[in-house]
Amino acid sequence: MFDRANGYDAQGCVEDALRKNPDPTLAVQVKAELELGCRARDAGACSALGVTKELGIGEPKNLRAARNLYDRACQRGNKRGCVNLGTLVLSGAGTDAGAMHNGAFAKSLFTAACDAGEPSGCGALAHMLAKDPSASSEVVENAFGRGCSGGDADSCFELGERSAAQQAAGFYAKACLDGHVRACARLRMPPVHVAGGDAPKHATVAR
Repeated sequence: MFDRANGYDAQGCVEDALRKNPDPTLAVQVKAELELGCRARDAGACSALGVTKELGIGEPKNLRAARNLYDRACQRGNKRGCVNLGTLVLSGAGTDAGAMHNGAFAKSLFTAACDAGEPSGCGALAHMLAKDPSASSEVVENAFGRGCSGGDADSCFELGERSAAQQAAGFYAKACLDGHVRACARLRMPPVHVAGGDAPKHATVAR
């Protein structure tokens, strides 16, 4: 359902769009397709379905169900699902107290996802490291750099925030081209849109 083609991250775009208050009717239709895909053992569909549970799209929020779906996706090798699981675990939502409810587990998920080439994992790892007093700025920027190189717009924005003005503009431009609203604001430009469409090129959630 979410096979990557020519570098296009369909799963990422769907999940990010779901997080940006989509049209309710369309979101419910997408959710029905995701349920079918997940039942057919499509790991990406399970992860995206978890987003609908986490946000309460078409039903009340169910964080435990979201966590279970993210875990299922992660166990089936979907690294974005692992990142979603780590983010939920890190927040303490949808989890029981114990081994699963700790930063070390989340960090291991982010690290594994990043090492496997999932840019959102690198970005999540970098955000976590940025809050760790023992992590050097070089380590943090390296993680953001890996995320940005892989197409994570938020990582590019964060690099811009940490760079000198001339270099920052390049990072902001890259993030803006992927629809990062705050990056576009730094450049005083509107988010770039796909020709012939109303949606940003890549609906990235600004943090």
